[in-house]
Formats: sequence, structure tokens, C-alpha cells
Amino acid sequence: MAKEFKVTDEKERIEAVKAINALDLGRYRIAITKWQEKRGLTQNGLLQRWAREYAAHIWQIPIKEVSKGDHEGAKRGFKKAYYQMYGFKFMVYKVRDPLTGQEKMDFTSSSDWSTGEMYHFLTWLQMHAASNDCILESTGEFQKLKEKENETA
Repeated sequence: MAKEFKVTDEKERIEAVKAINALDLGRYRIAITKWQEKRGLTQNGLLQRWAREYAAHIWQIPIKEVSKGDHEGAKRGFKKAYYQMYGFKFMVYKVRDPLTGQEKMDFTSSSDWSTGEMYHFLTWLQMHAASNDCILESTGEFQKLKEKENETA
């Protein structure tokens, strides 16, 4: 059974160390990663809006005429182009059909991406759209991250 510890103070660190010390002999995989909170819905909402706006621009149709299938296809196409450019592993995962045993790679849901991963993707999408004469307006959490990055640059 997997255990996860969020360590934010000395007491929680001690509890995590005790849990590791209490393990029976055997083989274990222990991963320690820097904690970061889940992204806010604003980044996800921005991606949804931008995918629809950019798709409408490409197809030269009103945004309201972008169907659900077109919207999903646009997000998939943007993920594919981004993955082909950068090859980041967080973008894909293996899917296996239990009835046929067939395996294929598919794109991960953007809701599973970290704040940094989403920021990088949104920055790429915004630049890609701009290179095709489509301006995607920065707002919310994404805009705040851009401003913060510009302050440190």
C-alpha cells in the first residue's frame, strides 16, 4: 500500500522518517519531491478558452461554432505539436486495452500537469498562436506567473 507524506514542519518530517524506519526488509521505491499545490482552475480555464479561440482563428469561424469535437481535436493537436517539439515525458502515458492487450501512447490530461508544466505549455501555445496572427490574451494565474517571471528576468 502506497503512503504519501506532506512534510511542512519538523513533526511531519519525524513521522515520515519513523514510517521509513518501520518498513520490513524488502524492496521499496521511495520518491522525495518538492511539494507544490495543485494548479488553480484558472490555468485550466485559460487553456480551454485559448484552444477554442485559436481553433476558431485557424478555421476562420466564430468561436461559438467550434464544436465539442473540434475543441477536443484542437487540444489534442496542440498537445501533439508541443510534444513533437519538446518530447516532455509528462505529456504522454501508455494505454492498454484489457480486451485485446493492445497498447498505445496517449496524451495526458492537462489537469494532471504541474503549474510549471502548464505554464510552459501555455507560453508555447501563446507564441505559436502569435506566429499565426492570433493573439491570445493572458489573464489570471498565468498572467501573474508571467509578471513574476518578467520581474526576475
